[in-house]
Amino acid sequence: MSSNQSGQPSNTGGETDKKQIVDVEGTSEDTTSTRARFWLTNDILAIVLTLSFVGLLAIAGRGIIDLGAIPVEMRVVYVSLVGAAGVWAFGEMAFETWGGDRSGGGGK
Repeated sequence: MSSNQSGQPSNTGGETDKKQIVDVEGTSEDTTSTRARFWLTNDILAIVLTLSFVGLLAIAGRGIIDLGAIPVEMRVVYVSLVGAAGVWAFGEMAFETWGGDRSGGGGK
C-alpha cells in the first residue's frame, strides 16, 4: 500500500472502499456478546455491593474496624459504586433522591 500526497494510505491493491459492518455485540453464541451473559449479572453485582456497604457500616458501627483508616479516594470510589448499584437496582428515582440529599435539596 502506498501513500497519496496527503500522507494517507492509498488503495492500490485491488481493495474496495466498502467497509464491512460488524455487529459490535457479536452473535448470541459469542462469549463477548452481552446476549450470551447471564441476565441477572448486574442485579447480582448490585445486591452484593449494597449488602457489602450495609455490612461494612454495621461492622464499623460496632467498632470492629476504623473507616478513617481507609484512604479518602477509595471511600469515594466505593460509595460511588454503591450509589450506581442503588440506581441500577432501584431506578432513576433513587438517583434523584440521592442527588437531592447530597445537595441538601431533599430530593423530589
